[in-house]
Amino acid sequence: MPDLGLPPPTVSDIFRYRYQHGTNLGSMFMHGPWLDNNVSERDLDGSKELEALKRDVARCTGFEGEPSLVYNNCWNILKRLIVQCSNHGIGVLIDLKSIPGGKDKYGEENSEKEITFHDLWGVIGVQISSEKDWRTWGHDWYDEVLEITSSIDPTLPIYINDGQNLHAALDYAILKNRLPAPVGRSPIIVESHKHFTSESDRSLGPRAIIGRVSDELTELAAHHDKVVSQGIAIDVYVGEWSCVMDDQTWKRVDMSERPELTKRFGQAQARQWASKACGSAFCSFKPNGMYDADMDYERQVSTGAIPSPVWLTFPRLKVLAKLDQAESQRAELKNKFLSQTSASTSPHGRRRFCLGWDLGFSDALNFFAAMARDILPGHRVGGDKIGAMELWIRKRVMEASCLGEDLDLEWENGFRTGVDDFYNTVGI
Repeated sequence: MPDLGLPPPTVSDIFRYRYQHGTNLGSMFMHGPWLDNNVSERDLDGSKELEALKRDVARCTGFEGEPSLVYNNCWNILKRLIVQCSNHGIGVLIDLKSIPGGKDKYGEENSEKEITFHDLWGVIGVQISSEKDWRTWGHDWYDEVLEITSSIDPTLPIYINDGQNLHAALDYAILKNRLPAPVGRSPIIVESHKHFTSESDRSLGPRAIIGRVSDELTELAAHHDKVVSQGIAIDVYVGEWSCVMDDQTWKRVDMSERPELTKRFGQAQARQWASKACGSAFCSFKPNGMYDADMDYERQVSTGAIPSPVWLTFPRLKVLAKLDQAESQRAELKNKFLSQTSASTSPHGRRRFCLGWDLGFSDALNFFAAMARDILPGHRVGGDKIGAMELWIRKRVMEASCLGEDLDLEWENGFRTGVDDFYNTVGI
């Protein structure tokens, strides 16, 4: 049976669409005050430093002269960091902390040109908004910036923060990601922060809060599995989370229980994000100033509170063995499913299902094999799993449309079944 003729995932595809598991590094060249108690009392919000950057790199400001030299090569330094991460198989999400209403949209343009021109394939996306932006400025500014970014590199995912209004952000992203898509439109991923220190959380004990984690992001189910049938494709990235619970919450248990409950809290979140989101990033790699162990990525990894997804832990030889196993069972798996549906499916539907199944199985295999077969740099352990599944299917549908293929619901069902069959075979 002929396939769709679609190419396998590229290195950039795998970097951008795999499940992202990592941490925030924080600001590279501006010192945000929210995680540090050493910021000048005269510049609590960092506004003077920001203004210095806007004025021809600190000219006529308190940052003029020698202090301004740190900014002279900041972008080149950042690019070197991105390349170093890429060489170890680590992707980078660039968060520009943009300011609607100003000139920062041109900063987005220049940054995207740099990413494209220098072929920075380790960049998984660019974030063009912060929590404040979404609530304050509405859609017009985002529309304008998206037109700029899409005109430069429409393949690069754009991340927008939900501003603590996930439903509104989902509606916006669904509209922009809808199929059939305009030519050259960047895919949008909604970035959301998840913390459990609100007023309602403070009235609960740690065990109750841990129990609430499983309710997070459940609203996404209503929007998934509808790429072909309704043209809907949406994925959410948890861009900030931690093991922090409020002091009032901890007062409800004996403090000797805190280490184990903190560990369970982190593990519950890591499981939930891996099952519902396209990736997650812990709030800080190493917090400065107001140190809190519950916000320290290194510390929480060492205690077992932040476990790596199982597919990232397999030794290389085990990944290769699992790949051989999946390849040997491939025909049997497909025929077994088809034999169960033959009576209720038309010949055309069976053909479309098979086309989808073959591509889904192959894509899942190629993502999983990329590290062990040295398609990705880094020579590390583990395999990769498709994370932004809805947007990856959207991408495949758009690629097939360019080849004149009109894919249908049977194809999408086959694709998802092929992916699931591969993951079940390799045990992830």
